[in-house]
Amino acid sequence: MTSQCDVCASAVALARPPGGKCSAPGSSDRSREMAARAQARGAARSAAILCLSLCCALPGASTNSCSVDVNRDLAVQEPLLLVDGRLAAPRGGPRRNSSAAILFSGPATVACPGRRNRLVGLGQQRVEVACRHGSTVTLAGRSVTLRELQCASRLAASLQATDTPCGPGGASLVRLGFKVGDQFHDIITACHDSLQVSTLYTRHVLHGAALGGRQASDGTPGFESGSLHHGFAIARLYKQTTVSSTLTRLLGSRTLADRYLLKTFISRGHLAPRADFVLQAYQNATFFYANVAPQWQSVNRGNWLHVEDRVRRLAQRLEHDLVVFTGTSGVLALRDHQGRPQEVYLHGGATRKLPVPKFLWKVVYDPSARAAIAFVTLNDPFLEGGLRVEDRLCEDSCRDHGWQFASQHSATLGHTYCCDVRHLRRRVSYLPSIDVGSVLKYKY
Repeated sequence: MTSQCDVCASAVALARPPGGKCSAPGSSDRSREMAARAQARGAARSAAILCLSLCCALPGASTNSCSVDVNRDLAVQEPLLLVDGRLAAPRGGPRRNSSAAILFSGPATVACPGRRNRLVGLGQQRVEVACRHGSTVTLAGRSVTLRELQCASRLAASLQATDTPCGPGGASLVRLGFKVGDQFHDIITACHDSLQVSTLYTRHVLHGAALGGRQASDGTPGFESGSLHHGFAIARLYKQTTVSSTLTRLLGSRTLADRYLLKTFISRGHLAPRADFVLQAYQNATFFYANVAPQWQSVNRGNWLHVEDRVRRLAQRLEHDLVVFTGTSGVLALRDHQGRPQEVYLHGGATRKLPVPKFLWKVVYDPSARAAIAFVTLNDPFLEGGLRVEDRLCEDSCRDHGWQFASQHSATLGHTYCCDVRHLRRRVSYLPSIDVGSVLKYKY
């Protein structure tokens, strides 16, 4: 990469007269013209030399630039890269919509979070480096490529609970990300109700310009609770045999429970989706129970997935960052053997916990345009006869803004509609406040 001093040196060379010396002025018009050009070159050269001397005399004035292709320049067990004390955010690479790069200049931190994780060959959990050029950095006085720096094992994501209130029922913010030293760096924040064992919403940033260079998945990690849910067997509650027993008790009929479960099953539906993140390590950090909600699989892999895909496509087209809030609302009710509606909790009994939400919603916000759109998907694949009044959190505006799609009114796939964010907030009081000036339209 070209430094400031290189630019000044190029200017000096360009200001030099042909042959390395000036032609003598003569009496002809041509001679006077040549003399004027020589004088101009001399002034330009003096300015360029002054630029060069000032630039190279100042400590740290030379600014090296590094561009690290996330699919070519990193090791298989890649470390985290922190720039200016923050997790590096991938940006669009040189191949538009097909590559992603981490851009930085100056110092950076390379780290391998995890209790026993270390940088291979160095025995340290983190080291400081300085950018030289491309993907080459200086480490302890020697030049190395970032591909040479790898971790002994997969990066370990963490969960950090906070006391920051964010919703009703004592809900508070939870951070999902990585701990490096004594600092926590989040990629997802979640508003979690620990009493109900339910997440009200999550927030993350979708880096649209970099999505085309998303790293391939390295397998599916197991879901973790982190510091939440101590003594609460949340993983067992999602098992299909447990769900079957729970529904049988709730509905008063094994036959009726089986009738529901023959059509689909309860899954751990991501709120902030894995595919919204470019780096493998960030993708794996989505596998916390604080980032999921009980969701019928036909909905999860149906219209809900369709909405997620369309949001990613729009982010790529816009080629900039979008802020995404994803949440739940209400409790789904199924009719029991006597036809009475029964609210569904995966943990029943006297202290009901882990509700199956009736609604899933997603707000997509473009801060640069102050534009946003909200999507609502009904988590009820058994709905018959179309939407009732109580099934509508707002009037559907998908067609008005280009977001309509063929299957959006399918109950089996999750009936989906669009909202003005300001209208949704009237029904979902804990929806975070954002500065909205217009509706975000889908651009084909």
